[in-house]
Formats: sequence, structure tokens, C-alpha cells
Amino acid sequence: MNTYPPEIKAKILDTTEVELLPRLTELWFQPYFEGILQAQWLINPTNGEKLRVRQENDILMIKHKESLGGLDTQMKSNQETGFEARDFEAAIATLEKVGLEKIGPLSVKGRVSYIHDADSDEQVRLDFDTYSEFRGKSIPEFLEIEAVYAEKVYITTEALGFQKSDCRSFGSRELFKYYYPNEGII
Repeated sequence: MNTYPPEIKAKILDTTEVELLPRLTELWFQPYFEGILQAQWLINPTNGEKLRVRQENDILMIKHKESLGGLDTQMKSNQETGFEARDFEAAIATLEKVGLEKIGPLSVKGRVSYIHDADSDEQVRLDFDTYSEFRGKSIPEFLEIEAVYAEKVYITTEALGFQKSDCRSFGSRELFKYYYPNEGII
């Protein structure tokens, strides 16, 4: 089991990789990943703890995310602990056998990622995500900026031409509610 550095991230809505590509090049961001992600969240009904099972190309990760809090409302901060597995469906089935329950439907999204300072504490990852089918609806492409420090997220936000006020701490549920405010969500 591995404990990863804290992840601090913010989303900027309604922006695309194509729009930002010239700026990414100027800022020396390097392509990192392109592919499809699928994820399933599971919950322990006795204590509310959640795990995410996520397939990213050939890598399957099972992670527990613990909110670190303490940031403003425009960013999320989590500590992740997890491990690799081999089979998506088998991992979910095994976790269900020990009492965890699925939360919501399977999430599938396209992702294109860029990275800056890959091997340092100053690392920043940019993920351009698109949900073509989330709870029967599409969600327009958006940018997620992730770093180890909140300050680095905001510095990158401004370097890309956005304001701090453009940052959102949305998870997938909040994204759905933002774009489809009149739709019910479980």
C-alpha cells in the first residue's frame, strides 16, 4: 500500500485543451497521458468511508481519499492511500464481498493530461476531462489543475490566463448539478 503526496486541485469549467495548447507550450507543459478512464466509487455503509476503483489504460488503482480540508471553497485537498490491482470487475466484486457498496453508476471519461516539473515538489498536472455520457448526459470539457500546494494551483491558474475566482472544487456530482440543475441525482 502506498501513501501519496496530498493532492490539491481545482477545476476550471468550459475550457478546452485546444484553446490552451499554445499557452501550455509556452509554459513548458509536456504531454503525459491520453486515454479513457473508468471509475467506480464504493462506500462502507457502516462508517461512510469511500474507495475509488479506477482504470487508467492498463493501470488499475484502488484508492482511499481522505479530505484534508483547510482550504478555501475553490479547491479540494485529499490524502490518498492505495494500491494497484489487475482486474477492474474482480476488484469491485471483491470489495463488494467484504461489505462495500457501489455508489452511483460507473463513470467513464476521456482525459488528456500534461505535466510540468514531473520529478519535483513543484509538479503540476493539468487534466482536460470530457464526460460524453455521465448519468445519461454529456458534460463539456473542463480543466483540472492539480499540485501538492494550493499556492501552486493558483499560480498555474493565473499563468494560464484565468482568475482565482474561475476555480471550482467540484466533484462529478457538483459538475452534473452545475450543468443540469433541474435533474435529480442520487
